[in-house]
Amino acid sequence: MVRRYIWAHEPAGSVVVEVEVRDLEARAGAEARALLTDPNWPKPQP
Repeated sequence: MVRRYIWAHEPAGSVVVEVEVRDLEARAGAEARALLTDPNWPKPQP
């Protein structure tokens, strides 16, 4: 089984995690992507 985790900081100020899991013998796998923080929240007060 192969696992790969990728962390990115795009868009600026946010954290994106991409996870890929592959079972080479079964020729199956899955991928997921999640935005963990939103740079637009909370919205600044005027």
